[in-house]
Amino acid sequence: MSALDKEMRFENLLVGSYNRFAHAAATAAASSPGDMYNPLFINGGPGTGKTHLLNSLANELASKFEGGGEIWLTSGSRFSSAATLALRAGKSEELSAFAAKARALLIDDLHLMEVTEANRTLLANLLHAFLDKGK
Repeated sequence: MSALDKEMRFENLLVGSYNRFAHAAATAAASSPGDMYNPLFINGGPGTGKTHLLNSLANELASKFEGGGEIWLTSGSRFSSAATLALRAGKSEELSAFAAKARALLIDDLHLMEVTEANRTLLANLLHAFLDKGK
C-alpha cells in the first residue's frame, strides 16, 4: 500500500482543459463510490495530475469511509509485486483478506503492473474482489 498524501486534495488540484473530464469523473466517483465510473481509468501524459487526482479521490473516500475500511492506494508495480511475494510466501489468503476488507482500490501507473503466469490468477481474483462487490 502506498502512503496517502494528505496534501493532494480536490480543492488544490489544478483543473484545466487537459484534465477537466477526469476531474469530473473522479469527483462523481467520490460522491457515489462503487456506482459511478466503476472502474474508473484515468490516462494522460506526465504532469497532467493523475497522481494528484488519485490521491484526491483516495482522501475523499477515506473521509467518507472513516472507520469503515481501508482505501488501498498503490501502484501497478507494487500491486503485482505484492501478489508475487504473497504467492512465494504462501500468504495469498492474507492478501485476499486485506482486499476483502478494503473499501476501494486505486492503482496509479497501472501500465507498470507485471502480470506473469505465476501471479495472473491472484491478480484477477484481487481485482474481482472489488469489481464484483461494487467497490
